[in-house]
Amino acid sequence: MKLSFFYGWEGEPDTEIVEEGRRIGEKEKVEFIIAIGGGSVIDCGKAISGVIGKKGSVEEFLEGKELPPPPLPFIAIPTTAGTGSEVTNNAVLINKKKIYKKSLRAPFLNPKLAIVDPVLTLTLPPHITAYTGLDALAQLIEAYVSQGSNPITDSFCIKGLQFISRSLKKAFENGEDISHRYNMSLAALLSGMALTNAGLGAVHGLAHPIGVRWGIPHGLICGVLLPHVVRFNMEYCKKKYAELCQILTGIKDAYHLPIFLTQLLWDLGINDRLRNWGVKEKDLEWIAESSFSGSMLKNPRKPNKDELVKEILVPCL
Repeated sequence: MKLSFFYGWEGEPDTEIVEEGRRIGEKEKVEFIIAIGGGSVIDCGKAISGVIGKKGSVEEFLEGKELPPPPLPFIAIPTTAGTGSEVTNNAVLINKKKIYKKSLRAPFLNPKLAIVDPVLTLTLPPHITAYTGLDALAQLIEAYVSQGSNPITDSFCIKGLQFISRSLKKAFENGEDISHRYNMSLAALLSGMALTNAGLGAVHGLAHPIGVRWGIPHGLICGVLLPHVVRFNMEYCKKKYAELCQILTGIKDAYHLPIFLTQLLWDLGINDRLRNWGVKEKDLEWIAESSFSGSMLKNPRKPNKDELVKEILVPCL
């Protein structure tokens, strides 16, 4: 068996990286793709498997051109516990020239096989454990209150949050504890199953333009935004937030949930604000304007631009 390797970029995958991977794959006549790494690596491999051999640019497919089946067989092996990309049918890509982040999505893009082994996460440094864990946490909370939620996706969210409540801080504090790495791997997988069926919300809607323009790790942005988005949505899903708060803290009080989430950030060594990343007050309107697609469509409260700026982004600044 002949193997071809594609690696070496940093950060989240963009359209140019996927085009280069497709070029290599077509030149080498690859028959299947294996992605070993975090969510960005898996999304890149997933996108390459979908576009290889197809007529049309990655950018065209990302912007609405129908992606025809079938993809190349694709195997996902995650080495982080966060995105759940190993069980989703989309690949999140950046277009650096046009400054946006979108999902390449098709019902046939799910990996043919996902190998989830928590041993592969044992060497993650604490800050990556925190960022990826916060991404899974945000996905589970957003999917639970999403307009697309249902009893099946709710069960994924509840179980995933039970794992996170037991193990996120413990995995951050002692990354060599396999039991907590196991729980976090399951939480991430369940978050992927939930989001791919229920959708997400304002955290991810706002995180995408911030991440693509300022190059901030996705999970870190999600963690910083999450308490403020919970407050923003409070009156629209108070009952469900109370249920989530009970899972995470033992206290059935919706208003305690954002307090807990803020304290969790501090416990994970995170006290970042948007201004720490170079975001200025004049940028907030652009962020809000750039968030009205994809994830934002399933947010339980339908926001306008001014509400996003005043109630979420200004408090984060």
